[in-house]
Amino acid sequence: MNFGVEFEGADGIAEEAVGEINSNYEPWFNSVWEPPGGEIESLLFALQAALGAGFICFYIGYKIGKKKGIGVV
Repeated sequence: MNFGVEFEGADGIAEEAVGEINSNYEPWFNSVWEPPGGEIESLLFALQAALGAGFICFYIGYKIGKKKGIGVV
């Protein structure tokens, strides 16, 4: 484990690149809420990915089950 390490995603890197290209750039809007740390942000991203994958797998399984006529009401 790397304790005390900043976890920086593509958003931060993109923000830096835009700042280098155009120093007068102003964002269109600001975040409503920012997580208290990078670890929490990573946790929320992983949770979002897991929920999305679960939904997609459920949907595909439902369609396959419906096509085969297995236990679908």
